[in-house]
Amino acid sequence: ISFIIPTFNRIDLLKPCCETIIRHTDLTNKEVIVVCNGCQDGSFEYVQSLGEPFRAVYWHKALGYPRAVNIGVSLSDSEYVLLWNNDNLVLDFATPNWTDTLEVPFKEHSTAGLCGVNMLWRGGWEWFPFFCVLVKRDVFTKIGFLDEIFSPGAGEDTDFCVRAGKAGYTLHESGVLPLYHPSGSTMNSFPDKDDIYIRNEKVLFER
Repeated sequence: ISFIIPTFNRIDLLKPCCETIIRHTDLTNKEVIVVCNGCQDGSFEYVQSLGEPFRAVYWHKALGYPRAVNIGVSLSDSEYVLLWNNDNLVLDFATPNWTDTLEVPFKEHSTAGLCGVNMLWRGGWEWFPFFCVLVKRDVFTKIGFLDEIFSPGAGEDTDFCVRAGKAGYTLHESGVLPLYHPSGSTMNSFPDKDDIYIRNEKVLFER
């Protein structure tokens, strides 16, 4: 499994995120790729200091969530990719193999493409918010990456899930995960976030 964590100038969120992964996760056969896009707050240097299996990727300007994720996915070669937000926390009651819960559907269903939490619906199609979703690499190979038209973010998760569903993959909701996600910590800091949501909602509606 490759954790993919995009981050943009929020080392205050990134540090506890990484620390709880380290503290509560068996990182055997796993890597954590942190894409620091436009970070000027020491995030890149912090991730570098963690050593393996953490990998820091730096871009001098903010790329937006979809492109940052795409870069992280393209640099990984694991069978599964875990899209993970920089404000997520693995809770203290977690067992070291908590990620196994996300892998269960892939062992039980040959069509499984994604496993996440908080399944939602859009136009008759299932989708997951991408703060925590395990994706089989084959899905990216078959349907491509996140659509960067949604940059800096919002709607790319819905679009990707619908494309995966149309390609024949099934989505599965995980069991209980030891996860705390405050939601919207980065997007809510954008002064034009309402305009971004309206624009991206229009793209989804038209599709």
